[in-house]
Amino acid sequence: MRAYFEGLYKGGIDRLMSDLTESLEKGKKRFVITANPEIYMQAEKYPELRRLFTDGNTVVADGIGVVKACRRLGVEGVEKIPGVDISRRLLEEGSRLGCGAVFLGAKREVSEKFTDMVAKKYPGIKILGAVDGYAPDLEGEFKDLLVKRPDIVLVALGVPKQELLIDKYFGDCEKGVFVGVGGTFDVLSGVKKRAPKLFLKTNTEWLYRIITEPNRLGRFFRNNVRFMLSVKRWDRAK
Repeated sequence: MRAYFEGLYKGGIDRLMSDLTESLEKGKKRFVITANPEIYMQAEKYPELRRLFTDGNTVVADGIGVVKACRRLGVEGVEKIPGVDISRRLLEEGSRLGCGAVFLGAKREVSEKFTDMVAKKYPGIKILGAVDGYAPDLEGEFKDLLVKRPDIVLVALGVPKQELLIDKYFGDCEKGVFVGVGGTFDVLSGVKKRAPKLFLKTNTEWLYRIITEPNRLGRFFRNNVRFMLSVKRWDRAK
């Protein structure tokens, strides 16, 4: 598993956004994977997901837990880059450049609020289509969106569904920055509040989410706690 950490993006969000902006300007394609403890735990079960870590994709550390794991495993230069910040800044750049964008995922009401927010806050974005995550033929809808040749593709289906769906069709696309964004639509649309600055500054967003959504506690133990124990095991095996 150590190899999957060695391939993480080295640097912070400013450098990443410079790379992504270049991709948008030059019509290149890029698949950004926001790696948190959950995706590493899922990767132990799904071989096709493990492959994505070493397949030339841009994998960023979405959470302090992954950054701490890198430090323990001796992988240097990795900084925390939250997926919600990537999405926000990608929309800013896309608006400036007049990019076309498509959105897939989340509940219908969240998808609609997110799309309305983008139209108002980022008027330069050309919204080519948006489909919620409960459409009867989700894969078919995604294929139809990609026919429109978007520059920005944000997929909010959760791990590993969003990554596996992007990977299935990424090779057929000529351009576009593709990002699996999890619950980002909820946050940027205002349906859910992002952690206050104190939690962000102290890298305890996870604690805020548990406080505000106690039902996430089981998920936290299944993923984050298991992840920390796994990192110790991987460290002993290196």
